[in-house]
Amino acid sequence: MASKYIAVENDRAHQLIASLDEVGIKWTLFGHDDIWSVIKMHGFSNVSNNMRTYERALELVGVIV
Repeated sequence: MASKYIAVENDRAHQLIASLDEVGIKWTLFGHDDIWSVIKMHGFSNVSNNMRTYERALELVGVIV
């Protein structure tokens, strides 16, 4: 599994974290400085046969069966 890292302004980090929680993405928050935080999002597949698709994403959250 691969991880994706994003940098976000500190005042928006908690909004993004709440959104990640809503869609079931696991994360780790790293403080960087007074302005920026880095969020590591876990569980992404590299290019492979098991690559997530649009339909698979909907299955994971129970929208489609």
